[in-house]
Amino acid sequence: MTKPSRLTQVERYELHDVIGSGGMATVHIGKRRGDVGFSRIVAIKRIHPHLAADLGFVEMFIDEARLASRIHHPNVVPVVDAVAHDDELLMVMEYVAGLSLAKVLKILRAEEQTMPLPITLRIMADAIEGAHAAHQAADVSGEPLELVHRDISPNNLIIGSDGVTRVLDFGIAKAIGRVHQTRTGVVKGNVGYIAPEQAVGDTVDCRTDIYALALTFWEILVGRPAFDGDTDAERIHRAMTETLPSPSQVESEVPAGLGKLVMVALERDREKRYGSALEMLEALDALSLPIASKREVAAWFQDIGAEQLEQRARQVARVELAEPVPEPSSPASNSPASKPPPTDTAPAIEADTLASMAELAPAPSRRLLLTAGVLLSLGLGAGAGWYFITNQTHQDLTSETSVSAERVDGGWETQARSPVALPSKSAVLTANAAPSTSASGTSVAAAPPTTASSAAPPRWVAPPPASKPNASRPAPDSLLGQD
Repeated sequence: MTKPSRLTQVERYELHDVIGSGGMATVHIGKRRGDVGFSRIVAIKRIHPHLAADLGFVEMFIDEARLASRIHHPNVVPVVDAVAHDDELLMVMEYVAGLSLAKVLKILRAEEQTMPLPITLRIMADAIEGAHAAHQAADVSGEPLELVHRDISPNNLIIGSDGVTRVLDFGIAKAIGRVHQTRTGVVKGNVGYIAPEQAVGDTVDCRTDIYALALTFWEILVGRPAFDGDTDAERIHRAMTETLPSPSQVESEVPAGLGKLVMVALERDREKRYGSALEMLEALDALSLPIASKREVAAWFQDIGAEQLEQRARQVARVELAEPVPEPSSPASNSPASKPPPTDTAPAIEADTLASMAELAPAPSRRLLLTAGVLLSLGLGAGAGWYFITNQTHQDLTSETSVSAERVDGGWETQARSPVALPSKSAVLTANAAPSTSASGTSVAAAPPTTASSAAPPRWVAPPPASKPNASRPAPDSLLGQD
């Protein structure tokens, strides 16, 4: 049964229901919100408040996230983010729809059932592969981290609804070169699954995890924990003094070869154990026992944990549909300085607003508005045109010199005249001049004498119509060279 909790927002993550708890942290169903409506369900490990003040635990927690992020394998729950914000310290992991092996074993005991051997072999093979991946993890330069989980147990093995078993929680992992070193003499891990060297505070290596895997294997095959007790001290004492029987001696259905494999991994002297998780996995394969596929594990798991899986699915659905946590309003938004100053003038109506008003108006009103707009546009255009014509005419007449054309000997000659005074714009721009006859018999406009005060403005005289060329008239090309 999961524990609902008050929704908490830490930076970009929302923390919802508590789905697990340990000595160092609680695990929440979380949600990450991003831009453009993006969201993702995650599992968030949140360190206990009373441990946040302990620098040693904080360092260990940070180390866990740093080291776990270096492991990339299908049988390991990936760490996707770490957050340190105010008094909160979070490690964000990929959410796996499933149950821990510990919960599955509890269900089987309550129903007085045992796990089928092929299912057991697949679950343990996945766990061994995940541990081997952690042991082989390397840093960015390719140097091995020599990572040891140190806390493998049924609580830290999760069976997914996809039939894949994954290792999680590297909370007390230890590796060469880590920032935080475990304090000497402090035993860390589940005391029911720790190796003898770990119990006495000796150095650990990958064979320490092999011992924990063998204890888990033994528990599944036999149906009860290897070293049980009412207190941690009792469990440690039994682990250090008692000799376990082979699983095949307790349960006759367990093959003798499989029982021997488990007992080799449970040797108190680690030098007699398998040298690596890969070696243990190869020994399991060599037994040629029937092993279930991932699809078969998924089908069996869906049947055994149907009620718990349905409950978890409802929780996830609630988280998916949950509204985002409202952001606190900024104090500046309510301050008088942030409010716009009052104004006595009416706000200007934008063109878009007028268009919207036209759209909202009834059909006859829209026609009137459109007609008025067209007439207004025509009127503005006509006014602008009239202004341009009259202004241009006035500029031409106020130029410093006036130019007239006069025909001379069959050609045209231009000459500049002196500036003249201009009448007002209201005066008629015409002048009546008596035509005179030139020596060639062509009528031209005579320029009457003018003064600066009374002279009429000159006007252009149109040239006579072109006549047919004759022998006495020079060719057009010769006219271009005359002065």
